[in-house]
Amino acid sequence: MHIIIIMIADLHNDILVKKEQFYRGNKNAVVGAVWTSKMDNPLEFLKRAKDMAKYRAIEDLGFIRRTDFPAIADFAPLYASLTWNETNALAGGAFSDGHLTNRGREVIDFLVMNRISIDSAHLNERSFFEVSEYLYTISTNILYPLICSHTCFDGIFKHKRNLKDGQIKTIIDFNGIIGLTLVPEFMGNKNADKDDVIRQIEYFLEKFGHENLGIGTDFFGADRLAIASYRELEKLKNRLVKTGLCEKKMTAIFYGNAARFLNGR
Repeated sequence: MHIIIIMIADLHNDILVKKEQFYRGNKNAVVGAVWTSKMDNPLEFLKRAKDMAKYRAIEDLGFIRRTDFPAIADFAPLYASLTWNETNALAGGAFSDGHLTNRGREVIDFLVMNRISIDSAHLNERSFFEVSEYLYTISTNILYPLICSHTCFDGIFKHKRNLKDGQIKTIIDFNGIIGLTLVPEFMGNKNADKDDVIRQIEYFLEKFGHENLGIGTDFFGADRLAIASYRELEKLKNRLVKTGLCEKKMTAIFYGNAARFLNGR
């Protein structure tokens, strides 16, 4: 029997609030992200979630107060996003026209001080550039100050959650990493499959190279994804190599770049 050795690193896989599980593969190379937007008591869940994943993240810090800073630092996320899709007290989400606030800048200062990357995945374009401009003005001690954990590319399909080329270039300027997500809606095809994922990868490779692209599946973040499991992702990587794409580059995209982020903090 042919055995597939799964070598996939995942920048974003939701820790479910109800089922309290997220693992679909090698949990040692998966970021378990806690989506707090609908939680009554996010801090209590963070306490329980700390033991659920080796690598952790927070999606939507809109609840945060200064008194919460120690608890967030103790949770030790690799990254955190200021918003989800709407405007909150920190910044504007992807489906809003909000902006980065003074409170948002204060939270960025806290994140930078604690070596927590800022995840731009759910920011609107205005807030994205306000965050990046603010990061330019402060002295950071984070190797990856700005990332995007799970997205697709506006150059292929225009969607408010997708990154435009200028945003991609900005993240690369920060030596950041971008996680390609598997959500069909962001690919413009409700029946998206492996071919749609390949289009996203080829677009990024042609315009930006391979060193800043990873995988951010968002498993459990949608009812259906273009690829359903890490095993299928591994098959896709092998298929791309067989079609002539550089094995070293494919290994970097599917594993090495994200693993470097996970372990290089």
